[in-house]
Amino acid sequence: MNRAVTNRINYFLDNWMPPKIRDSRWLMGAAVRLAFGPKYRYFMSFKEKAVTMQENEINGYYDFLADAVINRKTDLNNGCIRFILDHAIGSSILDAAAGRGYLAGLLQKKCGGGI
Repeated sequence: MNRAVTNRINYFLDNWMPPKIRDSRWLMGAAVRLAFGPKYRYFMSFKEKAVTMQENEINGYYDFLADAVINRKTDLNNGCIRFILDHAIGSSILDAAAGRGYLAGLLQKKCGGGI
């Protein structure tokens, strides 16, 4: 699904749907199940489990879900990326299991620091 479409969906969910419904496990579970099929349970439980997972466990999740994820470099739109890169300062980057590391890689190139 293209980022412009997902932005419209997110806008609707964030601005028109009451949070109690939008954030319900029932609605999100159905949407994630529709999008990702039988692996939806792994998506639904990741946030709860990630805080206590070791690096190898997180990597295992990413490996297991590699064929089920949306195939794009990042969930960020170009405006967000430009804003972040234009305002980034410092020489080190913390990438805490926030996707595939696309933005961290761009920041590393710009700032010349380590991840």
